[in-house]
Amino acid sequence: MHNFWVIDSGASDHITNKMTSLHHFKKITTPTHIFIANGKHVSIKGKWKIKFLFENVVSLVLYVPCFPFQLLYIGKVAQTLNCCVISNSHRVLFQDRATKRTIGEGFFFQRLYYFSNDSKSNKRPQISALFSFSQDKVL
Repeated sequence: MHNFWVIDSGASDHITNKMTSLHHFKKITTPTHIFIANGKHVSIKGKWKIKFLFENVVSLVLYVPCFPFQLLYIGKVAQTLNCCVISNSHRVLFQDRATKRTIGEGFFFQRLYYFSNDSKSNKRPQISALFSFSQDKVL
């Protein structure tokens, strides 16, 4: 199964519903919520760090188990990695500002940009693998 993240420019943080590839978990004991696109609020169960693109670069992620997918906040990626984010109708590139080297790549499918930290998955995967992902229940 692929570990896809939806690339989002309107999010306020990275959000995951999975407990994989995470370290330094900190459970949230005080009820904390985030508001989602339909106006409902959902509970944040914890925070931890996850590694994106490079082994030595970590970023804080909110753990929301009832969230229907994983969100990668594009503003936080650009700030953390000091990179440019360039998109077109087929893909999205994360490009180092100093060297102009591509440091990560995602793809466009069914009106959304996706990213996977698995370098094999950043190239457009088999369409059948995406259909089960993209048709998950949306809150």
